[in-house]
Amino acid sequence: MSKVIKNRYFACAIMLLSIILCIGFDTYFSLNKMHSQTEQSFYKPENTAIQTQLDNKASSANKISNLAKKYYQTTELIISDIVNAANELANADTISKKYEINNSLNRAVDALYYAMNNNSSVNRGDLTTLSSLYNEYNSYNDAILKSGYNQSADEYNAILSRFPANIVQNITNLKSAEVFK
Repeated sequence: MSKVIKNRYFACAIMLLSIILCIGFDTYFSLNKMHSQTEQSFYKPENTAIQTQLDNKASSANKISNLAKKYYQTTELIISDIVNAANELANADTISKKYEINNSLNRAVDALYYAMNNNSSVNRGDLTTLSSLYNEYNSYNDAILKSGYNQSADEYNAILSRFPANIVQNITNLKSAEVFK
């Protein structure tokens, strides 16, 4: 009789271990898929993706700097800051780095916009073009703000911090999603 009881306890322990492993594997694969989908939403080749908006911003910033070259030397900091930030943005390899460079690009474009508006040698037609380009540039900022990426990343990270995902994360070294903020 004691052998049967021992076998029963052993069988229950094996079954419990199997259930825990199944839950762990299922959680890992579900989280891995969710992380991949979240990250892909940043890069997906659609107009709503942040990466698309960043590419558009860099192009728009370059148009603004090209207009400004009529009034400033290309070596002047006010122009080179935009060109450098646009190039760095194209080559940034992480979302957090893209966010940091995006902010630098915003500051550089704002500085050039205000400098040109206060430069008395800029003709009226170029100021109109500048205003149009600046509005276009800022429309991409608005599109980034409306993007659902940060919400998806926050939701994924919140799930990752709860049980059983937090245990699976510690065991498997799953990464949190980078947020663009």
